[in-house]
Amino acid sequence: MGQFQETVQKLVEGMNRHALRIESAKLKALGQRNRVESEKESRKIRAAELQSLINEKRAHLERLQQQ
Repeated sequence: MGQFQETVQKLVEGMNRHALRIESAKLKALGQRNRVESEKESRKIRAAELQSLINEKRAHLERLQQQ
């Protein structure tokens, strides 16, 4: 009976360690996903800023060409 309890205890401890590793990996993946989403949003904003700058430069060029 004691050997069975020891075996079960080792199994439970192993499962707990494995659960901790899984939770750690899950949190790491969640953080990476959040970073990717943030980067995608930053790129959209930067693209809009650059497009606005291009439009301003084109308008300025057109004004200069009309003078």
